[in-house]
Amino acid sequence: MFMKRVKLNYKLVVFLYAYLRQIDLSIDRARWGYWDDFRDYYTTQVRPNKIAALLSKQFNLAITESRIRFSIDDTSASEKLLGYIYQLTTRTCYLKEAEIVYCCQLLNRFDKFLLADFSTYDFQNETLRIDTIRFNYSLIECKLWTKDFFRATQVEHFQQHDNKSVISIGDFLRDLSLEEISDLG
Repeated sequence: MFMKRVKLNYKLVVFLYAYLRQIDLSIDRARWGYWDDFRDYYTTQVRPNKIAALLSKQFNLAITESRIRFSIDDTSASEKLLGYIYQLTTRTCYLKEAEIVYCCQLLNRFDKFLLADFSTYDFQNETLRIDTIRFNYSLIECKLWTKDFFRATQVEHFQQHDNKSVISIGDFLRDLSLEEISDLG
């Protein structure tokens, strides 16, 4: 089940990396107790469940509530290098269906996180952040070209420094095709 590799549009990979990075950085900043401001910030962003629905529809995958058993092994430097060389020569990005389903589940968990009523940062919140970090920085990051990696690391996020030059997540979204964007409603 979910063993097939699927080809991803490279611009979608860059968007996913930037969006998951924004989630990581935003949760990190919010853990100091600015929950209402954090929720307000995400009312101006694309909802994570919309991104999950886009991925599910685009790859014709059923996303269930039950979490799939999936572990992300840390990718060695040599594996990242080989993946980068392969991607450079073929200009293609692949993920396994299980990896896409896992990404959708992370996005749906984050959506529930945004809707939850909590007053303190707990273990469950940190687990979501760590799962997002491991997925993004172990699987997605090594698929990016250097210029796109540096561009995506400048994504806007909650409680960012006012003097820092950032790139809006909307800029990454505009890079996607019109069909993909219209699916986000």
